[in-house]
Amino acid sequence: MKDFYTSLNESTLVLLSLSIILFAGFLLTRLTKRLHLPNVSGYILAGVLIGPQVAALVPAHILSHMGFISDIALAFIAFGVGNFF
Repeated sequence: MKDFYTSLNESTLVLLSLSIILFAGFLLTRLTKRLHLPNVSGYILAGVLIGPQVAALVPAHILSHMGFISDIALAFIAFGVGNFF
């Protein structure tokens, strides 16, 4: 997988990483809805599964430069948790 990522330019790699993140979140929230779990569980599970420690679908050096994405993700999680209170 590393050979594939090295052949891409930086902007393509960022867009590909964002699309993987969004698609994984979408798929896993569909799964958690079927299991009657909150969407937050799907977001957390998606982050763990596609992260560099498990599947490494998103390279670690890209994630280190995407601090704004974690802020947006935390906002989604906070709104999702707020629904249950």
